[in-house]
Amino acid sequence: MAKYAVEAGAGMPGDAAPKKQPGRRPRPGRPSGAHGEQVRARLLDIALELFARQGIGETTLGAIAREAGVTPAMVHYYFKTRDQLLDMLIDERFVPLRAELARVFNDPESEPAEILRAFVETLVATVDRYPWFAALWVREMISEGGLCASAWRSVSATSTRSAPSSASRNGRSKGS
Repeated sequence: MAKYAVEAGAGMPGDAAPKKQPGRRPRPGRPSGAHGEQVRARLLDIALELFARQGIGETTLGAIAREAGVTPAMVHYYFKTRDQLLDMLIDERFVPLRAELARVFNDPESEPAEILRAFVETLVATVDRYPWFAALWVREMISEGGLCASAWRSVSATSTRSAPSSASRNGRSKGS
């Protein structure tokens, strides 16, 4: 019977957990909890960097996976398609930036020169904080044929319909 004795930690009920073997990598699988959110955020950051560097149309989910050092399956776990990834970027990164930039227009008492100065300062701070912003904005938002241009215009149109123009807030109209 001693020949078949089971070592402690070999998976029998009541035994201690198996010991980790040195040099052995953890088994692959889906990240959990906070680690999973960190991986997802990192994938979004890398996607933004690649989109700014080479364009959205030229960046595949596989390229994002290679740059992140993960498998394409990991990227697909978080973002099933590039369109879903773009939707997440717009919702989680661009819309908050737009709100931050638009905040300078909220004071109805501000003079146009003050508003312009505040907007430029906010824009410069945004570019400093998010290095991908300027290149991606020019490449994909402003340039003819940019993949995000139509989505951005639809988000902008929706959110600006409810906000009064700065001229009407300041009691000015085009004719005055």
